[in-house]
Amino acid sequence: MGKKRINLGQAEAGQIIAKDLTNSSGGVLCSKGTILTERLIERLRKAQIAGVYVERPLTREDVEARKARLEQLQTRFEGVDDPVMLRLKAIMERRLSVEEEAE
Repeated sequence: MGKKRINLGQAEAGQIIAKDLTNSSGGVLCSKGTILTERLIERLRKAQIAGVYVERPLTREDVEARKARLEQLQTRFEGVDDPVMLRLKAIMERRLSVEEEAE
């Protein structure tokens, strides 16, 4: 699954919140995984929430783009043996994996 930020006006009952929704003080209004209902959407409007992240299925294009980025990363770091650079590569690989899980 992916995540996509939408304006609250685009929100529909049944969509799943993909990222904790917080207020300006950092308090959690809705946790990741919460299913939107008409009543909840209305409450968020009254709280003047502009938008939310919702889950969306990954498209074939998403999967292919991620695969291409990982292949580019492997190519760019071919033959590199510097520990700092290899740590950077690992961070970048992890970031791509986290994006995949988040999306």
